[in-house]
Amino acid sequence: MSRGRELVNRLVLGVDVEKYSARNVRQQDDTQRALSSILDEAASAAGLDRQQWVTMPGGDGEHAILPADVDMVAVIAGLVSQLDDLLAAYNEDHSDAMRIRLRVAVHMDTILRSALGYAGPGLVVLSRLLDAAELKKALAAARDASLALLVSEPVYRSVVESGLGGLRPGRFRLLEIDNPAKSFRQAAYLYIPGSPATARPAPAGDTQASPAPGDDPARDGDPVHTTTVIAPVIGRDLNIARRDMFVAGRDINLTDQFGAGN
Repeated sequence: MSRGRELVNRLVLGVDVEKYSARNVRQQDDTQRALSSILDEAASAAGLDRQQWVTMPGGDGEHAILPADVDMVAVIAGLVSQLDDLLAAYNEDHSDAMRIRLRVAVHMDTILRSALGYAGPGLVVLSRLLDAAELKKALAAARDASLALLVSEPVYRSVVESGLGGLRPGRFRLLEIDNPAKSFRQAAYLYIPGSPATARPAPAGDTQASPAPGDDPARDGDPVHTTTVIAPVIGRDLNIARRDMFVAGRDINLTDQFGAGN
C-alpha cells in the first residue's frame, strides 16, 4: 500500500448552518466568511490548530478530519464552548435572518484516502449525524441556543464519559438516529449548551433512546414548573392548579383528573 493510503482511525467533525439555503448569494457569502473566522478563533482559543485539519468545505458548513494526536477533550469541551460563546456574540449584533446557528457533529471511525477524497465509515457516519432530522428538530426547538452538538456513541464513551475538561455526561441526551432512506440507525448523544439535562444518559451498553426534544411531556417553549413534595405529608392537600404532571413515564393532567378548581 502506498504512503498516504493507510486505513486510520480519526476524530471527524462537521458543522452546518441552520437555514443557510434561505439566504441570498450575498448573505451566503457573508455567512461563510463569518463562519470561517469564528471556526479559526474558536479552534485557536481551544488550543487547536485548524491549519492541521483536513477540511472539506460545503456551502453551508464544513467537514474536517482532525490530526491523529488531537486532544479530543479540547475538541468536545473547549472548541464547542468557544464556538457557543463566539456565535452568541455574533448573533447579538445581527438580525434573525443573518444569525448563525450551527448543527455540530463529532464521530470517531476509520477513513482511507481515495480517488475522490476519502472512503470509510468515518465521514459517512458524520454526514448522517449532521443531517439527522433529530438534530435539526432539537436545534429548531432550542430557540435561544447558538448550536446543538451530536456525538456518536464511540465519542461519548471515549471522551464525554472521561469527565475531563468539565465534561458532564448527564448533560447529554441519548437519541436513536433513524434514517431509513439511508439504511442508517445508530445511537448518538445530544448536547445543547445552556440547556438543562432532560434525561440521564443510559448506562453503558444500553441504547434505548430518551425522548427526543419535542416529545417531552413539557412541550417545547412551555414553562416547566417543578414542585418538590417531602413525604410524609399528613393532613395536607396538594393543590397544583392547571398544571400537567409527569410521573414515572406518565403525563397526567391534573385538571382532567381532579376537576378545575379542586
